[in-house]
Amino acid sequence: MSEIFAVRAWAFRSNNRKAAPRTKSIPADQKRPCGPKWVGLVALGVAFAMCGAVAEAQQQAKVAKIGWLTGGSASATAPQQAAIRSMLREASYIENKNIAFEYRYADNKLDRLPALANELVGLNVDVLLVSAPRATLAAKNSTKTIPIVFYSISDPVALGLVDSLARPGGNLTGFTIIAEVLAGKRLELLKETVPKLTRVAVLWNPPNPGNAQIWKESQLPARVGAATSFHGGKQRRQIRKSVQRGS
Repeated sequence: MSEIFAVRAWAFRSNNRKAAPRTKSIPADQKRPCGPKWVGLVALGVAFAMCGAVAEAQQQAKVAKIGWLTGGSASATAPQQAAIRSMLREASYIENKNIAFEYRYADNKLDRLPALANELVGLNVDVLLVSAPRATLAAKNSTKTIPIVFYSISDPVALGLVDSLARPGGNLTGFTIIAEVLAGKRLELLKETVPKLTRVAVLWNPPNPGNAQIWKESQLPARVGAATSFHGGKQRRQIRKSVQRGS
């Protein structure tokens, strides 16, 4: 498919702490950028991937189907879904008119993703939209023919999703947040900002395939400057203990 887009996107947060509502923590594997530029790029990618299917559907008076697979919950994904549907409407892709969505949520039980991906493939969707490494790998293993558009991926090449960013090959395309490149650069900048820095603690999520590459990249600048200490933890209590051990 077409080349992979490398994007840098961050979620916008209010500086008014009193006005900001408390929300439930989201697993690192399910966090995703939600800026307007990101939404537009994902919508563009989906539209491009299914343009042939929509044209065929219009000729045959059928509705093109988009399968949306995520490891999170319906409520956590709702804002992104609403934004992308809005962007697609602007491009004349209107839900229940010429396109339809099939949603599948793992509800943070990531071992369910392969079965959910197979379920969407069994529905003969025209394109799969997936987020984060685990969902994307599940989709890739489920089909070699249905176009797959992924997002919130750190390094699709290292994960074995595509052959290269310039020429992905196969049936996958999407967007990379180049997190592994930025991880090493952040440590370099930290060392420049704090010249006497000798020890840094890195918190990461081992079950997330993308985090493994980020951890490796974090170690490279450390070898020429600051030493790093590894502490992994999923829950706040575990992270707090890790920080205390590293202090």
